[in-house]
Amino acid sequence: MPAAANTGYRSATATGKLVAALRPAEVSARARRGRAATKASGRVRMPGRDKSEAMDTILTAAFDYWRSKLGGRAMPARRDLDPLDIPKLLPWLMLTDVLRNPLDFRYRLIGTEIAARARRDYTGRRFSELTHTGPSSQVWIDRARVVETCRPVFTTPPYTGGDDSVSAVSGIHMPLSDDASSVNMILSVVTFQTRRQGGGT
Repeated sequence: MPAAANTGYRSATATGKLVAALRPAEVSARARRGRAATKASGRVRMPGRDKSEAMDTILTAAFDYWRSKLGGRAMPARRDLDPLDIPKLLPWLMLTDVLRNPLDFRYRLIGTEIAARARRDYTGRRFSELTHTGPSSQVWIDRARVVETCRPVFTTPPYTGGDDSVSAVSGIHMPLSDDASSVNMILSVVTFQTRRQGGGT
């Protein structure tokens, strides 16, 4: 696997590095203005709440944060996110680039807890390059749905990371857009249920 440094992406091997990678220089007063919920945000509901899935508190917190950044738009932009607002979410967070013509996805940022359970660091890799994340995989299908609908998607994909203690995975994928029209990045938060815990992360 090529080193992450050669791809132009930073591996989130510590919370400090994750903050540095997620918080570009342009995060400023503009991002902080988005903290207040707007009328539009009140119309976006957590996906899955109308179903019987038990919503993890981490996923709910992630969705509420994303919704607070809408600012009257269909989707917030990456520049609206401030990792200092969400330190407890950072280990469970991923950023994925949306590539087009043809559609593909690229891991830009992977939180420490996700990387630990994946047993490998896929930062900078395209989904199409990996055997378990191709167009027929759940992780691809979920993100393609986000791109198509411009709305968050709740998911319970199969776990393929090789940690025998993990019994289930839950996640939410939320669209980000530089122009509030087309999705150019996806913010994901993933949690893991372990057998020894019997629930939670």
